Amino acid sequence: MSWVDDETYFGPDRREMRGFRLLNRRRQDSARATPSLASLLRKLQFWGENISGFNAAAVERYRARVQTVAKLARERGEPGVEVWLSALDRQLALAVARRDGAIAELSAQHLQRAIATLA
Repeated sequence: MSWVDDETYFGPDRREMRGFRLLNRRRQDSARATPSLASLLRKLQFWGENISGFNAAAVERYRARVQTVAKLARERGEPGVEVWLSALDRQLALAVARRDGAIAELSAQHLQRAIATLA
């Protein structure tokens, strides 16, 4: 499976799906081999630490990345990691509803537990 990680999309390369895609607007091929789950968890830590204050759009982008990595953890047979990432996703949704700015701390707690589960 190829993986895309750029500013507009993060996740599996959807162009590999069967079928003909009309109007494919991607000019450059940014697909790479799927990174390890540990690498993706470290990236999530980095992204979570860089959300300062409360920025709803940034938190929603971060939630989408957390959901994508949780799905990949499920596909790779790591249910413990998926549980912690799903819990993080729920907590992020609550933080958005409350307009809570403590995203970095919340993220760090859950991701440390997910990484410990992986090891």
